[in-house]
Amino acid sequence: MPNRRTNEDLLTPIPFTWPLGAVFWVVLVWAYWPESRILRAARRAERGKERTLRDPSYRPLVMGQQVALTLAVLLAFAAPSLAMRAHREALFVLGLIIIVAASLFRRHCFRMLGADFRGDVTVRPDQPVIERGAYRYLRHPSYLAAMLLHLGFGLCFTNWGTLALLVLAVPPLFVYRIHVEERALREQLGASYVSYADRTKRLLPGVW
Repeated sequence: MPNRRTNEDLLTPIPFTWPLGAVFWVVLVWAYWPESRILRAARRAERGKERTLRDPSYRPLVMGQQVALTLAVLLAFAAPSLAMRAHREALFVLGLIIIVAASLFRRHCFRMLGADFRGDVTVRPDQPVIERGAYRYLRHPSYLAAMLLHLGFGLCFTNWGTLALLVLAVPPLFVYRIHVEERALREQLGASYVSYADRTKRLLPGVW
């Protein structure tokens, strides 16, 4: 009987164990709390737009992430054979560190863009091109931070299937958003944004 419990514990995702699970959920609420404000504002903005002017990437991005996270959690329980068995606690702690670092990175991006940081693609004709902080080096550091949040989440669930699903499913959602956003920025801001885009990469310095 003791051995059976030990084996079950090894297969249970750490976020659903005690006491590390409690730490995970506290950190997760702290990390995602600012995101809820942005999403509420984006929903209001999208409802107020004419259908033809709505952001085509908003629903795929939001709903795609929700579906991916839900499936990722379910997979952690449905495929216990994919549980990370070696160094589970260390990988869990690494995941927490990534979540905290990614959230702080996101908050830095919020501060750099100020009122122009939105959950939907909306560009003012007189909107300035921000080139301070992380935006000096990357055009979309907030999306890099968001993807790192998902990476940390996947690691915390200590299941290779969960991690693989998030790593494979989430980036295409943000790549689509980036293409939609950059098209709008080029159309509205013109030469100033084109010049900025020529000097910087989108997500990874020196790569893309």
